[in-house]
Amino acid sequence: MNSEVYKYLLEYGFNDEEINYIDENNEMIWQTNLLNCISIFEALNNRGFNFDSIHNLIINNPIIISLSVEELEKILLNK
Repeated sequence: MNSEVYKYLLEYGFNDEEINYIDENNEMIWQTNLLNCISIFEALNNRGFNFDSIHNLIINNPIIISLSVEELEKILLNK
């Protein structure tokens, strides 16, 4: 995992164990950069997700932080 993404997740409120879980369960984590991660969190915030909702969503689907905003929107529209 990119060290900037790691730091951002820590600052956002994820703990080391959760970040390691995300790292181990996201096969696309190696291509995730800080700007992409921030844009995903902003998109979720803009759709009304609070910290707990974002936290649970990412823990249950670690790949989410590696998606583009467009891919995320498609997933959210299908729910």
